[in-house]
Amino acid sequence: MKKVISLLISLLFVGSVNAALMNFDYTYTDGSVLSGSFDGTIQTDSDTVFINSFNIVQYDLFEFSSIELSDFASVSDFPSGDLQPLVSFSGDAMDIFVCPNGFIAGNCGFSFDSGFFLGTATVGVGAGLGDDTFENFNANNWNLTTASVPAPSSILIFSMAAIGFAFSRGKK
Repeated sequence: MKKVISLLISLLFVGSVNAALMNFDYTYTDGSVLSGSFDGTIQTDSDTVFINSFNIVQYDLFEFSSIELSDFASVSDFPSGDLQPLVSFSGDAMDIFVCPNGFIAGNCGFSFDSGFFLGTATVGVGAGLGDDTFENFNANNWNLTTASVPAPSSILIFSMAAIGFAFSRGKK
């Protein structure tokens, strides 16, 4: 019985990391919109989200090609790659640089390639063919929402059922 309870408690702590599918969009002053989704981990401050992987990302009608783990980095320590790329619900912490076709010579040639970055001071996007937009970051133009129910709630339900099963079995 003690083993079952300790296993359930450890499951609850493992499940307390708030990994979630996130939707985002940023509207530039010219009306262009960068939007998409990524898998992220919500930090204990409930505002900062570490980016683990990207799903679909679009700039207006242009869809960025597949974004691999090696295609994104932190803006603030680029190109060393030591810091975790992140964004925040409030827009107070923005630190992501994405180049879907890979970083060439330590940079992403927006004019001929495609990519985007979101920094606390500046944001930029390039859809190739010379279509570049760079401007000061405005938190009012930023929107970040969770797209799925975080794992902890399902783990809690499973744990309660397992505890009930363990107690009912112990009485027999």
